[in-house]
Amino acid sequence: RGKSDWPTARIVRRIPLIGAYLRDLGFSDSMMACARMLRGLVPISQALKQAGEATSSPEVATYWDETNSDLERGISLGAAMDREPLTRAERLELASLSDLDQVATIMESIAEMRAQSAKTKHSLIVWLAFALTGVYLAIAFGSAIYALTVMNMSMDSMMGGLTEGIL
Repeated sequence: RGKSDWPTARIVRRIPLIGAYLRDLGFSDSMMACARMLRGLVPISQALKQAGEATSSPEVATYWDETNSDLERGISLGAAMDREPLTRAERLELASLSDLDQVATIMESIAEMRAQSAKTKHSLIVWLAFALTGVYLAIAFGSAIYALTVMNMSMDSMMGGLTEGIL
């Protein structure tokens, strides 16, 4: 009900690999949406506003809101988009922006780079989850075997004490 961010989502975004993965997905989706709107001749201020609303990541939405406010203040589009959550390669690509016709192409290129980065991080998250599951299972089985060994030793000593009195 009107909330754009939740405490659990903030906690998940603080996890280094998962937070970067979600940010890459947010940038990829919103950049591609903005590029499509620009190709469809939507006014740039409206496209930037819609791109900010299209993402669930607050960091990405803040990027779009700040870019739109800089653009409304009269700063050029390349300079307005050249801000922090973007990587150095993406910023250099935006610095080469010479006319408005290139904006959609550059945004699509950035979206593809972010999608590829997200895909790499996704596979790393999956493999890390498999490895951590294996470690967890090894610890669980090891502790179970240890507990059974200790119980067996105590049973042997107890049975030995009982049989000594019989002979």
